[in-house]
Formats: sequence, C-alpha cells, structure tokens
Amino acid sequence: MGPSTDGRIKLANVAMGVNVPVQFSAGSVNRSSGTSFSCPGSSGIASCLMHAFPNAFHNYILKLLHSLSDNFQLQFPIYVF
Repeated sequence: MGPSTDGRIKLANVAMGVNVPVQFSAGSVNRSSGTSFSCPGSSGIASCLMHAFPNAFHNYILKLLHSLSDNFQLQFPIYVF
C-alpha cells in the first residue's frame, strides 16, 4: 500500500492482537496480547479462502480479505500499530 501523504505506513489489513483467545495447554484457553497473535488469525483466514477457491490467484484472495474485513473502507484511530 505504501506510505500515506504524511509519511505514515498505510495498513491494508489489521487483525486483533489484544486480548486474543490463546490455547495454553490441552483444554485450557486464556487471553493474551501481542503483535505475534494477529498474524496466525490473518493467515488462517487466508488459508481458508485459498482452500475455498483453489484456482484463485493471490490478488483475488487479497481482494477478498480487503472487502470482507470489518470497516474496510473506514479509518479509525483505534486501528494502530
């Protein structure tokens, strides 16, 4: 996406990284926070889409991710990194 006009990085997608349900042990789910928790969720959704559309090109999967996202056309200050 590239930097914005004021030099900030424009994010294409963001994912939950705060208070994320995380499995700690067999049968034990707790909540934790950190940027490393957002990537597995995003890649998991991308994987599901790739499985649902096995002949799709990567740009189609990206378009689906962007268009199916919550508030994808709006920018809120709560979506920060």
